[in-house]
Amino acid sequence: MVRYATDAAVSATSDLLDIVAYLRKHHADLESCRLACHALAGHIDRNQTTAVYQRAADAGAVQALVESLRLHKTDQRVCYQASWALALVARLDAAKEIAASCDGVTAVVDCLRQHKADKLVCEYACWTLHNLAVLAAGEAKAIAYGAVATVVDCLRMHKAENRVCQFACGALANLTSSEPGRVMAEASGGAELVVHCLQTYATDMDVCRDACSALANMVTGDAVDHIAIRCGGVEALVQCLRDQIAHAGICSDACRALGGLTVADDGDRRAVQCAGAKAVIDCLRLHEEDKELCHQACYALTNLSCSPPGKGKIIGCGGVEVVTHCLQLHKADRDVCKQACWTLVNLAVNDAGESRAVRAGAVKAAVECLQLHVDDQEVCHQACFALANLTASEAGQVKATDCDAVEALVDALETQAEDADVCHRAICALANIAELAAGRRLINQSGARAAVKEAKSCFKDNEELCSQAETLLSRLPRPVSSR
Repeated sequence: MVRYATDAAVSATSDLLDIVAYLRKHHADLESCRLACHALAGHIDRNQTTAVYQRAADAGAVQALVESLRLHKTDQRVCYQASWALALVARLDAAKEIAASCDGVTAVVDCLRQHKADKLVCEYACWTLHNLAVLAAGEAKAIAYGAVATVVDCLRMHKAENRVCQFACGALANLTSSEPGRVMAEASGGAELVVHCLQTYATDMDVCRDACSALANMVTGDAVDHIAIRCGGVEALVQCLRDQIAHAGICSDACRALGGLTVADDGDRRAVQCAGAKAVIDCLRLHEEDKELCHQACYALTNLSCSPPGKGKIIGCGGVEVVTHCLQLHKADRDVCKQACWTLVNLAVNDAGESRAVRAGAVKAAVECLQLHVDDQEVCHQACFALANLTASEAGQVKATDCDAVEALVDALETQAEDADVCHRAICALANIAELAAGRRLINQSGARAAVKEAKSCFKDNEELCSQAETLLSRLPRPVSSR
């Protein structure tokens, strides 16, 4: 039988199993608990590997640390050292699950409430919560126990401390991935404080990463969005995009948050004023291979392109070509396809945007997107809508006849026959293509007439769809009747 030195003094240089055994045996004694937690945190901090985390978890370190926090929650030193050790071990998913099963979340939150004036406890307890809330069970328990408001209080008290800002924002990022957490963050003023962190630490990669993630989760409701906009959230995100342009993950979350804020007219106006479109496009150019960033950047550009000034800015700095290139690169990804096509819908409304998109290859890219995702209603709608706008000119119509657009549009009409939006936009695009003799010939050969008539019958109360259907049918040669 292996014996551990459970009665001998331990330090960071002691064997890990000796330290854990000592803590498990003496955690009820305050001085011994302080000694063991300090030793355990120091030992793991020196040896940050998955193997060490696993070894600690297997030895019962998680349960011992949680019990120490519970027994000595009024002691700053135990709370600080035990939270530090638990934050490190909880990088391991198995340790997160153990902590959830022994109410580790509530023990950490209690310590945070008791010592929210202490920056070290706030830093390490928030770090622990960030890790524990990765799992849905940990997040749910933390939210139910009021962790969101507690973390926001800590952030409010220590917003001048970059490490507290980093870990508090990290905790909020994981605690606001669900609606209950977002509601609590809104009620406690979390968005304003996260924006403050972004403004204060725009050049700090760690703070920006977690703050952008938290803000992106929070900005899904009108009230939060307006608060974040009023306190400078748009400008802070744009500056973050500039300062952190080398980091695709940060840029992705910043674009996601910016997309949320620019749904509102005031957010869009502010983004235009601070050159937000250029910042997003610069990130898109640099990280065009990154699917998630392309998705979120196109989301931001979709909203920025809703207003005439936004369109002008995007077109002026090459956004049409960049978005088209992203669509070409990631045509197999439904999220990129949906959002990039949507952006092209907005940009191709005017002649300048349409002509640049057509020259950049947007017609073929939208057709390929439609072919690959014909079973996806949302992608079909945006791709058909984009083709309707891109074929308003003769140049677009010629491109469409050269790249199987007719076949793809008819396939969408038939596959999504029960969706009025898809049918409407597909018919609009076909009506445009039918302005060319070559287009009319292809449409006749495709058997589109029957699909168009079916859509017209199915959606007879949709005046715009029926009008476009009549226009299309009037441009097609009448079928020859047999005698």
